[in-house]
Amino acid sequence: MPAFGGGLKFNMKKIFNFIVFACCLFSKSAAQDFQFAQYFATPLLLNPALTGYIEGDGSGRVSMAYRSQHYQKVPDYHGATAMLDFRRCIGCDGCGKSRMFWAVGLLLQGDQSDFAHFSQARAGLSGAFHLGLGTKASMSVGASTAFFNYGFDPTGLRFDEQFDGIGYNASVGRPEPLVGAAGRQSELDLNAGVNGTFPLYQGQITAGVAFYHLIPVTYTLSPPGNQLWLGTSFYGTWQHKRWSIRGLWRRQSISGRESKQHQLLVGAVHHFKNSFACGMMARANNYPRPALQFDGLVPVFQLRLGASQWSASYDIPIASARRVTPGAFELSAQVSFGDFGRCVYCPAW
Repeated sequence: MPAFGGGLKFNMKKIFNFIVFACCLFSKSAAQDFQFAQYFATPLLLNPALTGYIEGDGSGRVSMAYRSQHYQKVPDYHGATAMLDFRRCIGCDGCGKSRMFWAVGLLLQGDQSDFAHFSQARAGLSGAFHLGLGTKASMSVGASTAFFNYGFDPTGLRFDEQFDGIGYNASVGRPEPLVGAAGRQSELDLNAGVNGTFPLYQGQITAGVAFYHLIPVTYTLSPPGNQLWLGTSFYGTWQHKRWSIRGLWRRQSISGRESKQHQLLVGAVHHFKNSFACGMMARANNYPRPALQFDGLVPVFQLRLGASQWSASYDIPIASARRVTPGAFELSAQVSFGDFGRCVYCPAW
């Protein structure tokens, strides 16, 4: 339970100042896309062109991920997502192998911070068109739209005056103006991207580019209106025998056209013969610093069981980030189902 100085006095001026403070904090800390270190386990979040990009013969896929992040040794931020996508051949009936297919997907996502009860819920649809360029090469383009609602719940805040001498008492000292001040807002988002896979140096590479917030998104609860402007990501995975080399670079404008956050994730994963894999990712970002700086290591562990893959990772902060957060834990799972049949090609993901 946070303590606000020597006690919060219930006058209108301080209440107003607190609301402004909370809203400004929201616009700076939460006004950015919730990102998973295991970005490869959240394909529809990464790039709508990955809708239907399913490894193996499955015609459908379920993807799930959960992240719990700590701030100053206290659980602070939690996020989860669930995705469902499936694919279908174009002109495949009775004509031999088809080189084209379409795919559609559904995305649900939610995240929240324990501080000031910030939360966001998102629901979206995505679609993609895939073209096979050979047995080991393909291209796809995709787009998605999402409706999300965000805000904070001031009724969940606790103040010093609500301590009645024995413990926390919700009926004591609650400021009435804050009870009705819960601010929430809804927005519509648009994203698009392209993806390709092709042979490279006796291995196979999958790479793509995605564009987020094609229409600027208002993302604040207080004036002046803060906006998320166009964000971009480039990613690639090169798979050679039992090694996967991965990399992701992402830029996001988090508070206006010129305010940019850059994030970089690079690493490698080794796949053992017993369906177990492990690796290490390194993370760097520049927010709130002006220059890009490595601030974390992310060990990743994976287990493949039939048509499912399960992953776990933990963000280990380094440098100055260690003083703020002790780390973040992630779990993810992907399960494919159905039989795609004659349209299948083999993506390296």
